[in-house]
Amino acid sequence: MNSGSESNLTKLVKLAESIADDPALIAEMAEEIQTNNKKILCRMIKQQFKNDLLKDLGPISEFLHCFFTQKKITEVNIYDSEKLGIKCFFMPKDTMFPLHDHPNQVICSGIIYGSVRYLTLNPHVNKNWYKYSKKGICKTGSVLFATKKYRNIHSIMALQDSIMIDIFIPNYMIGDDLGLFHVKRKRGRDFLLEKFVVKVKS
Repeated sequence: MNSGSESNLTKLVKLAESIADDPALIAEMAEEIQTNNKKILCRMIKQQFKNDLLKDLGPISEFLHCFFTQKKITEVNIYDSEKLGIKCFFMPKDTMFPLHDHPNQVICSGIIYGSVRYLTLNPHVNKNWYKYSKKGICKTGSVLFATKKYRNIHSIMALQDSIMIDIFIPNYMIGDDLGLFHVKRKRGRDFLLEKFVVKVKS
């Protein structure tokens, strides 16, 4: 099969795989994200999300309504290895991921259908306090980037029935800490958070 006949989703997976296989590229991409200077690697990822990835989900795209009838988020694994994880999340309108973080070095969240509202926070100099980083609306074709140290604490809510693809580099490992956060107090643009740790089991 030549590259011309590959689906856009396959191209996205191959691009993410090539980055995940090279520690230097992972570090370069993390630096692009943290310096807000998304030159090469982030632009390549963003370009893939501008393609129509929905049609590449195959038969799933023909019965999308089934994923949105119940008000709960459905998760589908697209790619799963030690170095790279790619998941697809079907988010009915008004469902949300509350404030949480990831243990991965690089996280990319692309919207391939619908629209979502997001909020991201960064660590503060004061312990347990976090400062506002960015908020807004992501529509089809938009991508959010984060690293373990930058914009990692975030919440996402579906403004309409939406589909999001998340790329995790490297992938989750059993025993990794996942953080869920509860807002105890808000002071201007700063948030006092209480963290609850959940261990990855499988």
